[in-house]
Amino acid sequence: MSTGSEALAGFAVGVTAARRHEELATLLERRGARVVLAPAIRLVPLDDDAGLLAATRACADGPLDHVVVTTGIGFRAWLETADGHGLRDALVARLAGAEIVARGPKARGAIRSAGLREAWSPESEGCAEVTRHLLGRDLAGARVAVQLYGERQPELTGAL
Repeated sequence: MSTGSEALAGFAVGVTAARRHEELATLLERRGARVVLAPAIRLVPLDDDAGLLAATRACADGPLDHVVVTTGIGFRAWLETADGHGLRDALVARLAGAEIVARGPKARGAIRSAGLREAWSPESEGCAEVTRHLLGRDLAGARVAVQLYGERQPELTGAL
């Protein structure tokens, strides 16, 4: 078996990733593979989402007590959208003053790359454990922001 730069010569590799597909394709092509790009999902830019912008302004303008970050890509996209509207610094400042819950390692990484720290993260990486954690807190009168990306997470948002 070849381990050199042509280890994948004669192979066709399908790349279904929507993010970073060019980078992955380049790596595979360097190894000799013929790459077929077929993203299984489509990423939609958030810049024109009026609801997201309104929620971002509300988070940037007022104090936050708790913030739940459900996905790394969603958190990064939220900060990029905030940046595009001149709200990033104010949003990050508000997030820094809140107790941040990271649903899993990708969310944790995105939080840390923004210069923030999570207060808690579940072992299971599941929203059910996040929900139990939050419901164990005194949330009466608290401002809680939940970053969603893709799924609406009704078991989490409905419980809050």
